[in-house]
Amino acid sequence: MKTHTKILLSLLASYLVISSGMVLADKPKNKLNGLDICLTTKNPAIPGAFKKIFYLHLSQIRSKTASTLFAVNGLENGYKGSTHPPQTYVNQLVGTAVIATPSEMIDANDNLLIGLTGSASGKQGDTQGLWTMTYNFELNPATDTGLLLGALEFRPIATGIASLAKPTQTEAINIELVKVDCLTAFKHQ
Repeated sequence: MKTHTKILLSLLASYLVISSGMVLADKPKNKLNGLDICLTTKNPAIPGAFKKIFYLHLSQIRSKTASTLFAVNGLENGYKGSTHPPQTYVNQLVGTAVIATPSEMIDANDNLLIGLTGSASGKQGDTQGLWTMTYNFELNPATDTGLLLGALEFRPIATGIASLAKPTQTEAINIELVKVDCLTAFKHQ
């Protein structure tokens, strides 16, 4: 009888540990569905540079196999007040997010990993073309702060002509991001 009781108690204790761990593990994921995150650079923009604000909306992808996968729709809004009139741009972004350990495993903690791509038509000087961007966000899921690594490219495209033009400008991005209030983020530009 004592052995039977010990087995039942150990099974019950194991169940409680496992189920409480699952609840704790699912808690951050549950708060992400429908979440709006707004981010800006941690350090002020260099004089004459664009101030960037990212608006991201996460929607959980319902799946039997990937319950931690989120669709992300976003905008990157840039503002440069040093010109008259001030210059602005908007890039539309789309991608996926997951809570996981970064691939380098330098930080053993789970992060909110977001991969986004986007495009926008625009000009570089007088040349019309296409801007493309590839972004990788590694955010702390508790604070929504972290790192953005990315690449930005401008490819000139002549009117009415499809060509194999090489990029004329590429830019590497490695910046720290902090969370800002989405309701007021765009009012301060």
